[in-house]
Amino acid sequence: MPGARFEQPAHLIFPGFSLEESGRLVEKLEAAARSAEVFAGSVAKVDLSVEFSLGERLSLTWMRRRNGSFAVRLIVGLLSPEVLPAPAEEAGADDYRKALRAGVLHGLGRLLFSPGPEDPDPVAIALNDPRPRRHSRLLRKLMGTERGSDAILGLLERLEADRCDGLLRRRFPHAAHLLQGGDARAQGWARSAGADRALLGEAGMLLRRQEHPPSRLSGRLRASLNRVLSAGEPAGAYALAEFLLWDLLPQMLSAEMLEGDRTDSRPESFAGDPEALRRELEPLAADIELNARGTAQPIWGEIIPLPHVDGGEVLLRVEVAKGSELEPTQINRRVLERLAAEYGPRAREAFAQEVPALRRALRANWERRHRGRYRAGRHIGTSNLRRYVIQGDLRLFQRLETPQKTSYYFHLLVDASYSMLQNDNASKALAVAAAFTEVLQTIRVPVDVTLYASELTRVHDHRTGSFSTDFGGDFGYLISGTREVEAVGWAAAQAQSVTADHRMIVVLTDGTPVRDVLPLLGGSELAPYYRETLVPWLKRVNIDLLGLGLGICPDYHPRSLCLTEGWETLPVFLELLDDIVAEARAASLALWS
Repeated sequence: MPGARFEQPAHLIFPGFSLEESGRLVEKLEAAARSAEVFAGSVAKVDLSVEFSLGERLSLTWMRRRNGSFAVRLIVGLLSPEVLPAPAEEAGADDYRKALRAGVLHGLGRLLFSPGPEDPDPVAIALNDPRPRRHSRLLRKLMGTERGSDAILGLLERLEADRCDGLLRRRFPHAAHLLQGGDARAQGWARSAGADRALLGEAGMLLRRQEHPPSRLSGRLRASLNRVLSAGEPAGAYALAEFLLWDLLPQMLSAEMLEGDRTDSRPESFAGDPEALRRELEPLAADIELNARGTAQPIWGEIIPLPHVDGGEVLLRVEVAKGSELEPTQINRRVLERLAAEYGPRAREAFAQEVPALRRALRANWERRHRGRYRAGRHIGTSNLRRYVIQGDLRLFQRLETPQKTSYYFHLLVDASYSMLQNDNASKALAVAAAFTEVLQTIRVPVDVTLYASELTRVHDHRTGSFSTDFGGDFGYLISGTREVEAVGWAAAQAQSVTADHRMIVVLTDGTPVRDVLPLLGGSELAPYYRETLVPWLKRVNIDLLGLGLGICPDYHPRSLCLTEGWETLPVFLELLDDIVAEARAASLALWS
């Protein structure tokens, strides 16, 4: 998959693997990711979430909780040559497990040795240096443009990754074999015929080995690199930004980059032309290995109960975020574009035909007319006085009897793993969820919609109003992993806060959830735990659970339906609406007969 990025995998079907083989490998990688979270999180002293994708990039994101503390989300691109020890076409299961460990190690280095989200920006500190510098006007002008800034930040990210890997090699020498991919890249660049790339590769090798520069480098570069190597953690990141801006880049703009080795004089033409410099730098910065600083995104942790097989309950912590407050990735935006352009309008049109039937069946709930069945009352109501004055109606001490409002609550849990991108299942499932929510809102039936992966993303809260997308809005959600058991527990906690006769949790999924939480709950397999423990526990608080399998049959659900793809959920939800219509009509007929 050349050129793939972590936001753009098709789905987690590994090159050369069958669907079943990929499923088994994903399950092993999920277990390894949970172990890595415990190890790396304890070393770095942060709450860490580890995910993986079939991309070629690693991403590190700092996420701010409601209480102001931070959690960290690390996405490992398993196809990155920095972590995968073999070409993707030849890689086996062990290679992908090694790639995950290598990616987690890279991320751990950035957590340990790079500035955090609340630390000053190294580039901003370097740019604020008032001392006169060579080519400072050109570089400041370049940093003033978005693409130029991205190019320079890309160079800094590459060098910072090399510096952190070098510090990791010193702290964890037994794990040096996991850093060989980055070593090979830096060595290849150091041997490049292009002088710019060669210098960047040589600087990277020195940072990775934590070695002092050789004498063949110019004195200015040697002195600057020595300051970086001796600066410590994380001060080295600030020294590295100064090295890049005021020593390395000016050397690229001169003919003195490598003593006696510089034959390319093209950078001479850069004077006063930031666009030309940007074009020269972008190929060197295109493969940003890691977004070290990330962005602060709001999440919060909630404590939920889940049933233990011995009859007790276990308290677990789940991470929850609001979709409207998360920065959407490219993959989020593509899912929403398909929803807005195609599937959303089709789902809305299909559900629209149910609205008249719903309104007719439930009209007694909101149309309080004076005709009908009355019962005796003790007080004269203002509506009775109004009818007496206007229409001469003498039933002053009678009150209109109306049927009890049909009482439902739904919580839709939509699988947000990468495999849901297959056949546009994510867009289709979200379209059905949005249209179903919109219809039920017209009759005041509360509906919540949550996407679940390694964390939960709430995209609709019945207490606050409209669906986050509104068939075209922008929102982000967390991807990777299938932590369904925890999601069901959280949805049950939300359902118990709603007063309703019928409460239902509907799960839309295309894969088997991870089972690493089961040992904490006294179980080992999903099917017996759901059948003997989870579903009876939900029944005791009047909550039903329905599993809708997309492309698979979720036979671990005692009550489940097997569907071919996401769009086939549409008739299932239409049948749920028919059940609501039938119950409301029966209540109305019983009243008026």
